[in-house]
Amino acid sequence: MGLVIALGLGLTACGGDDGGDETTDAGDGGNAGDAGTASPEDAPPFTVAMPGVPGVSMVPLLSAIDVLREQGYEIETPWIAESELTVEGTASGDFEFSSGTSQSTMLAIEQGAPLKWIADRVANEWTVYGVDDIADCAGLDGRRLAIHSEGAISTAMVHLWMDTDCPGTKAEEVVIAGSPNRLQALVGGQIDASPLELADAIQLEETRDGFNRLTSFSEDIPELKTTTYYGNEQFMSENPQIVHDLLKAIVEENRKIAEDPAYLAELIPKYVEDFDTSVLEIVSEEYAGLGMFSVNAELSPDEVQFTIDTFAEGGITGDGLTVEQIVDPSYLEAVLEEIGRV
Repeated sequence: MGLVIALGLGLTACGGDDGGDETTDAGDGGNAGDAGTASPEDAPPFTVAMPGVPGVSMVPLLSAIDVLREQGYEIETPWIAESELTVEGTASGDFEFSSGTSQSTMLAIEQGAPLKWIADRVANEWTVYGVDDIADCAGLDGRRLAIHSEGAISTAMVHLWMDTDCPGTKAEEVVIAGSPNRLQALVGGQIDASPLELADAIQLEETRDGFNRLTSFSEDIPELKTTTYYGNEQFMSENPQIVHDLLKAIVEENRKIAEDPAYLAELIPKYVEDFDTSVLEIVSEEYAGLGMFSVNAELSPDEVQFTIDTFAEGGITGDGLTVEQIVDPSYLEAVLEEIGRV
């Protein structure tokens, strides 16, 4: 277990981190067909647990939730320090929905947790950066490597990379929740390397010298499903209209961003505190131009299977999981039947 450190980085009290557009037939689903027309005011309140501190990858979800609140839904959005705690809370029914950390949800499902992935959140955006005297994976030996948490998707990818490219290398892991906070620690000299989300990598490249990109998971394994939306199966089966409206709002936000990067540029300062506005335009254009937020939010069965195989081969999960166990596409299918695919 990595050493938890407080670095004076403005960590949120409950903070933490944290694809394809083709049609998916994954999962047995079938629940979405029961979606009714109950008004939001009559719907039960629900919670969407947020894994981490606010970052650009969460912006479409945060905006979608505000849209639903305007419609009359009562929604809580607690920020949770460790990604694996959002998984545990959603499985237990303390939360109804969350997102992120695909391998932790897979582990939970493997153990019988009542969870299902329902949509894609953001494409694989992860890179690893280090200070100037670290040139590669082996250079991390004995150096301070920041991770989000033990169960974070970025941590899993870092461990797989090190096991493959520089076996035997032992970094000194420190836990700092949230990619923006790890960026601050890196430029402040408090750590030597860290996985970063796209927005933070851009900020580092555009505003700082003296750092090396050690690897890019986004380039090497773009098909890996790193962050998905998921929910509690019982709640979703009992409240399909809520699932429908939530996914519809998310897809519509994704499409607005894809059509106009300036829309994302308007949203980022609203939801991401203290964002560096000097890189706002380039960050917005990169997320939109690279299609980081899928206009259909679908989970390709091939990419889900690739994700299963990757984590099974890396010893992170067992090898018995199936796409159908992990994904219920029926809710998103119903949304796309209503609004059409792009």
